[in-house]
Amino acid sequence: MRVLLADRFQMVSHVETKELSGYALLPAKSGFKLKPVEPKDNTSNSTVNDRATFDHATLAVFAEGMCDVVDRPVVDETGIAGVYDIKLRWSPDDREEKGPSLFTAMQEQLGLRLEARKVPAKLVIIDKAEKPIED
Repeated sequence: MRVLLADRFQMVSHVETKELSGYALLPAKSGFKLKPVEPKDNTSNSTVNDRATFDHATLAVFAEGMCDVVDRPVVDETGIAGVYDIKLRWSPDDREEKGPSLFTAMQEQLGLRLEARKVPAKLVIIDKAEKPIED
């Protein structure tokens, strides 16, 4: 995508790592509950409304996928290696029927927790962009 933007808008950018408010993914005190699966070439991830499904994913991939759900960077700091089928279901705050919050569901269903802290996040910094050139 950056190549396309650079070509069309003469955009110049670079990547920086900065400390931002986010979450560290850590093992819960109750203990990690997932069982490893055999790695496969094809993986799939999905986060929709009140559920997340990650097939054959590392915890780093799961953490990255949860960024969209919590709207902040999430970094895997579990120290747990391996590949897992991860299924998580929670109740969004705006639902009438109440189930577990995302944070409670993560601890109860996966044995993981999110801890608020400053975490490193990669940011794309746009140094220059111009009006698009004619085709």
